[in-house]
Amino acid sequence: MIKQIFFCKIRIFDIASFLNHAHNNNIHVYQLRKVSEYTYTFKTPSSSYKKIIKYYNNIQIIKKEGIISIIISLLKYKTTLIAMVLSVCFYFALSSRIWSIKIYGDSQQLYSFINESLKKHELYIGGKMKNVDEISKIQSDILYDSYNVIEYLSIKINGCALDVNFKKKRSESETHEFKGALYAIKDGVIKSFDITSGEKVVKINDYVKKGDLLVSDILLTDYNKEVYVGTYGSVYAYTWYYVTIDEKINYAGSESELFANTLLSIKSNISQNYTKEEYIFEENVLQFNISNNKLFMQVHFTCVENIAKE
Repeated sequence: MIKQIFFCKIRIFDIASFLNHAHNNNIHVYQLRKVSEYTYTFKTPSSSYKKIIKYYNNIQIIKKEGIISIIISLLKYKTTLIAMVLSVCFYFALSSRIWSIKIYGDSQQLYSFINESLKKHELYIGGKMKNVDEISKIQSDILYDSYNVIEYLSIKINGCALDVNFKKKRSESETHEFKGALYAIKDGVIKSFDITSGEKVVKINDYVKKGDLLVSDILLTDYNKEVYVGTYGSVYAYTWYYVTIDEKINYAGSESELFANTLLSIKSNISQNYTKEEYIFEENVLQFNISNNKLFMQVHFTCVENIAKE
């Protein structure tokens, strides 16, 4: 509703004459209702209202409707006007910032390197978003500076986010002992691949179960011919553990110290055989209780592990 509409009340003795006058003078009146004897309410556009008041001085405006009225009403209050201005400024300030950076690649070891390279060129969460030309130049600069470790890099703007894709540099001198097909040794959600040989049969964010095929050692050519290529590399996934401690204790320290030491011990046990690419991603203490010299603690862990095995 763009036009301003007046909701009016009028006291008139001959409503028929009023309506006839409105018809003859192109005055628009609608939703006419009788509220009491000789008293009526109706709605009329602002242009018709100006005509009515020339002939009837006992008309009363109950309220005004429409976008114009709303804006006028809001602008009467300084605080509302200031809030509107600040909101608009805040919106444009937020939309010009980077609020998400997603990195995808075939080497878990290079994730931190890529992230640091982005920061050196002032691409970080909360930082100012660059334009397309600036992003293109940064992409070229990073690729040039890291030509010995990265052979492909793509940085794309996706709203207020950056999508970064890369591929690790392949060295001709690398020699590996190739393996057979790689299967999942536990349930998980695929996070990343570090595969230099083999045909991936699952994708990032896929949920896999123990025993599922992850990387095939057979490559199918365009002529449907099977070629053995072997596999080499790792498949990293998010995995989960529930750890429960329920035992008697004889501890003289504070509860906070006991909590910290117990949690540290559990984390140490989980990660004792981890490689440098595997780590505890998140921990969530579900229960912690000490009663009658008895300790009860339950923790849920989300980890990043290599789940691929021949």
